[in-house]
Amino acid sequence: AIIVTGLNILLLIIYRRCISRLIAIIEECTKVFKDMFYIVLWPLGSLVVQAGVFVYGLVIFYFLFYVWDSEELYVQALFMASHVYGILWTIQLVRATTYTSMAHSIAYWYVSTNAPGSGKKKCCPRSGLCRLLDGLWTVVSRHLGSMIFGAAIIAIVQLLQLIMGLIDYATKDQQKKNYLIKLVVKCAHCCLYCLRKTVEFIAYYGFVFVAIEGVNFCRACKHVFFFTLKNPAQTLINQMVQKLLGMLIGFTTPALCALVCFYYLENDEEYKSEYEPLYVAIVVLIASFIVMDAVLIVFSVAVDTIYLCAFKDMEENNPPKYMSNDLRKGFGFDEAQVEASAAKYSRGKQSAKVVPQ
Repeated sequence: AIIVTGLNILLLIIYRRCISRLIAIIEECTKVFKDMFYIVLWPLGSLVVQAGVFVYGLVIFYFLFYVWDSEELYVQALFMASHVYGILWTIQLVRATTYTSMAHSIAYWYVSTNAPGSGKKKCCPRSGLCRLLDGLWTVVSRHLGSMIFGAAIIAIVQLLQLIMGLIDYATKDQQKKNYLIKLVVKCAHCCLYCLRKTVEFIAYYGFVFVAIEGVNFCRACKHVFFFTLKNPAQTLINQMVQKLLGMLIGFTTPALCALVCFYYLENDEEYKSEYEPLYVAIVVLIASFIVMDAVLIVFSVAVDTIYLCAFKDMEENNPPKYMSNDLRKGFGFDEAQVEASAAKYSRGKQSAKVVPQ
């Protein structure tokens, strides 16, 4: 325990600059919720579309498996595999489009509303719906091919995982008799899981680059590769903290909401005499989990987009041109640089290099 504690303290000291930058980025993310309030509801529309695609896929799969009688088994299996892949592809396309449209809106907010010298800040929350719709139109009209290609790659890896799961299920008896087969199957599961996580990491960072720079998906993935090589520590810290906060908020908040609802109704004798509080608590649990999932998606997009915009801003401008004053302080820029950059921004707003395409 002492050794582990010492290593943790040592890592905190080594990566203190990365941690302070991440704290500044997370604080910046809170401004996104204020300036674009509707962004919290944006993933919910995507969830409805995905649910519709999933239900449609189940209905067609039932027809292919139980109703359609084909004499050749491999033909039926081929059609079923193609159908499953099409459903996975469509769901990933919806996710990619939603993710990229939010990244586009946040990137535009970064270089306009949130930039120093951009004008008087409003204290009241704004909807941001027009900006989100503009981001969606930009993605659909200019970058739909990149979304389709990136979603196809993710869906291929997911299909491979499903096929591996079927192989695992079909060889249960052989695995009990032969430990080597079991070891090979488990190693294949592990490799495919790592492959999927790697592909998703590169793809979703690539979607952010598509939103920021307007490049195609392949070039965006190339930028992700070199960007990660330049900033491995900061990228690792960002991903670790995002996962930890996601687990902490994603599980505790719905559970707390359900518990509060249950105990409140449990103490209401009039309600308890007619209805069961447990059922309402379960509904609250599901609803709060869906809402928190949407919030975490927005949080993930905001962290990734602000992170890439900030480092791209530092790379192209010295001092950074579009970085807000709060973010500059978190990144360690002094007051003189902040004031000089704010004056420079107010003189030349039109020469933006980070404006999303």
